[in-house]
Amino acid sequence: MAGAPLRRAAVLAVLAAALAFGAVRTVARREAEVDARIGPVGTIVVVARDVPAGRTLRPADLAYRSVPLRWVAPRTLAAAEDAVGLRSVVALGRGTPLLQAVLTSTSQQASAALASGDRVIELVAAGSVRLVKPGARVDVIASVTGADGQPRTRVIAEAVEVLEIREADAEGDEPRVAVTLRAARTQALRLAAAGDGDGTLRLLPRAAWDRAGLAPG
Repeated sequence: MAGAPLRRAAVLAVLAAALAFGAVRTVARREAEVDARIGPVGTIVVVARDVPAGRTLRPADLAYRSVPLRWVAPRTLAAAEDAVGLRSVVALGRGTPLLQAVLTSTSQQASAALASGDRVIELVAAGSVRLVKPGARVDVIASVTGADGQPRTRVIAEAVEVLEIREADAEGDEPRVAVTLRAARTQALRLAAAGDGDGTLRLLPRAAWDRAGLAPG
């Protein structure tokens, strides 16, 4: 009689082990079924924070995410270094997978400008990288001192597109920038002539909604 409780305990232990083994097999089978439906998983580049259109991407703007490869769109980037230094053509929200199609470089934009018949010109002007960003439009004015010693200002070009901008050596206390602009042929000629003159060129940033001076389309 004393062995009955021991036999009962042994039977319960064996039953518990069998149930546990069955549960493990069931979980493993279900995981295998889910994996088969989802397919292989890979790592892609996503936007780590909201990025406005025209922004030059930095490492802090990018992150990685593991996703099923069957859900990944063609030309989605897998390496963040492939995007650093390029600009976003459109605004991107946090978590958005990064596609090659939404990125561009200055050389690509310059090639597109030349193919369309526009011109690309580089010059140094008074301005600030805090106020003028790639993708923005600016008016370019020239300030000169007349023979009578009086300052004069004239508009050289209106609503030209900024392809690239970076800080240049300051002139006195006034910050300057080296800027690459896309402009129509006549505007580009005026900009080149003004850049070779004795006056100071200045960039006046425009609001995004200000379309005055732009050709239709």
